[in-house]
Amino acid sequence: MPSCGRAPSRVVNWRLEHEGDNVSNIEAARRAIEAEITHTKEGLAYYQQRVESLQNMLDSLGFANGGADSGGRKAAPAIENKPAKRGRPRKSVDAPKSLPRTGGDFWAGLVTQAPQFGPDILSAAVAKLGFEPTAAQRKALANRLGPALAALVKSGKIADSGKGRLHRYFKP
Repeated sequence: MPSCGRAPSRVVNWRLEHEGDNVSNIEAARRAIEAEITHTKEGLAYYQQRVESLQNMLDSLGFANGGADSGGRKAAPAIENKPAKRGRPRKSVDAPKSLPRTGGDFWAGLVTQAPQFGPDILSAAVAKLGFEPTAAQRKALANRLGPALAALVKSGKIADSGKGRLHRYFKP
């Protein structure tokens, strides 16, 4: 099997660079191009022979000229009309125990002048709700607490001190 992986420009350039000094560049280029043509014709003959061989194999299996039955995917079976699956049920907007909005000054109003830890502010938020939240609601409230306190510190409405578990928040 001939090697057909080389690009013509590489062959021409290699032959031009390595040609002797006694032959002109035009003559070297002509020979390089002729060699490339010969190489390509050999590759073409190999692949034509390969196509014929594969075609004979298909013919011996009962398929002719790559017709409609020659390999590929079969048509998908007809799909019966099924009712669509329902997604998750929507949460009711009017649920009596849903968490209130905690934007605006909700969190800033819970921070006092005395330094407080995050869990203390969360407890104050739970007390301000007016009902005992479920574990999921308490977790949702805790997830709102961190970013809200960070935004309040960044805006300068509250101050903080300490790091990690010793992080405390207070009004300046």
